[in-house]
Amino acid sequence: SDIVPDKRLIIISRSLDTAALVDKEPKTQAGVRSIPLPEPAWSYLLKWKTIQKGDLSKLDLSQSNERIVCKAGFRYMHPENFSRAVVRFGKHYGFLGLTPHILRHTYCTMLSDRDTNPKTAQYLMGHASITTTLGIYTHHDDLSKDKKAVEGIDLFLRGNSE
Repeated sequence: SDIVPDKRLIIISRSLDTAALVDKEPKTQAGVRSIPLPEPAWSYLLKWKTIQKGDLSKLDLSQSNERIVCKAGFRYMHPENFSRAVVRFGKHYGFLGLTPHILRHTYCTMLSDRDTNPKTAQYLMGHASITTTLGIYTHHDDLSKDKKAVEGIDLFLRGNSE
């Protein structure tokens, strides 16, 4: 129920309390957000929802209020089981050390590498503080940007502010 098909959005408005196994409010208000998905991810999500609907209907369950990642017959997949599934996927496809948390770091770094405004990255990541986004999740690995930045300063100092 937290997807907006005509806008290709996922709405993040709750999280799972893994101790009590109930929905709860996100840690901070910054955790409530709308995430636009690129077309390939959106297409995959729609394929997954079709598969999930078939699996749930075999159990006489409706998909309307189920999570995107759930286990047949249950309203959720425990985060530890999801993490294990991601690790298995990574090993199978040669991405050793892959975890859901590493995927968050990768997403944030990719946003930075594409010159996304840091405040936009902070919003998409759901961080209350820009320091978390820039200091922990964004990893610098593009030397060509370093060179371009220095060249820009050089042009400015020479009086060419092109």
